[in-house]
Amino acid sequence: MNVTYVDAADSELDAAIDYYNNQRSGLGFEFYDAIRETLERIKNYPKAWTPLSARVRRCQVHRFPQHHL
Repeated sequence: MNVTYVDAADSELDAAIDYYNNQRSGLGFEFYDAIRETLERIKNYPKAWTPLSARVRRCQVHRFPQHHL
């Protein structure tokens, strides 16, 4: 399975990494690792996650809550 990202997603990821690093040094990099692990789970099991619509599913990241920046 191929995964593609839109520019807005890259910007949001960078902002989230900065946010977590400001909370505690290095936490943003731990967040990034959790995102990478989650993307691997999605690639390996693309149909396993809760459907939100015909083309969208939700897979939550372990350890880090949903956060609105």
